Amino acid sequence: MRTKILLTTIFSFILFSSYAQNNISGTIIDSKTKKPLPFATIIINKNLGSVSDTDGKFAIYSKATINEISVSYIGYSTKHIVATKEKDFYKISLYRNASVLNEVVLVEKRENPALAIIRKTIDNKNKNNPDKVLKSYKYNSYNKFVITAHPDSIRGTIDTVWTKKEGELVFKEIDSSNYEMKKTLD
Repeated sequence: MRTKILLTTIFSFILFSSYAQNNISGTIIDSKTKKPLPFATIIINKNLGSVSDTDGKFAIYSKATINEISVSYIGYSTKHIVATKEKDFYKISLYRNASVLNEVVLVEKRENPALAIIRKTIDNKNKNNPDKVLKSYKYNSYNKFVITAHPDSIRGTIDTVWTKKEGELVFKEIDSSNYEMKKTLD
């Protein structure tokens, strides 16, 4: 029985340690200001990539061993890093690239067709106003809500909201929005 437990423990350790070697995470920052660089491109082993979040954080999970990390960002020099098995978190500083791009001048000889459409729309505004033309109307509206956040950047606690009344703190409500957001992202 002890042999089975020992073998299971050893197998689990080997499995988890090999799994951890193929995962990296980190933060991309500006070398001068130390501010995070959102949406930087991270490529590992020249074929698998990801993008940093709004806080410059990233996490990449790979089935293959990670040997090389390449990070690029518009206006900055690309940085290549040799990955090691001992390290799974990288704080990567990028340096601004001072190269100057050539100026490009675009000249349109004819009027943009969109301007003609806009003019016709304004001219026919009263004809197409549903409040004036129709007795009633209905429409469906759809919204898309996208959140880009790294779970580590949200505290995930339930807050108590207090107000001051006559110099004393008075309980107002419980705010669980941070907790719900953390739970959703996890």
